Amino acid sequence: GPPGTGKTTMIAAMTQYLARRSVFHHGDCVYIVTQSNVAVKNIAEKLMNVGFDEFKLLVSEEFYYEWHEHLYESIKQKVMKTSKLKKTPMEIERQFAGVSVILCTLSTMS
Repeated sequence: GPPGTGKTTMIAAMTQYLARRSVFHHGDCVYIVTQSNVAVKNIAEKLMNVGFDEFKLLVSEEFYYEWHEHLYESIKQKVMKTSKLKKTPMEIERQFAGVSVILCTLSTMS
């Protein structure tokens, strides 16, 4: 949809609603995926602004360091660069313990 129509606000509200309803069971994780890095960053900032902090934002090392590191200043503690992902499923599960939402782009997810 066009800018300013409430997409990001709706996503943040729905995420909070689902968390309050205990839809996110212990160990379960929901992905919120967008096409662009800017959109996923905007969602992360909105989640922080509304007090929801049970998320991580996955971003590629190249995009983060080579181009847009400054975009992530306000949510730096929630950013996980893909180069820091562990190798085995067990290690990745531990890495995301306590995280109920993972934000990323389509290309990062693939």
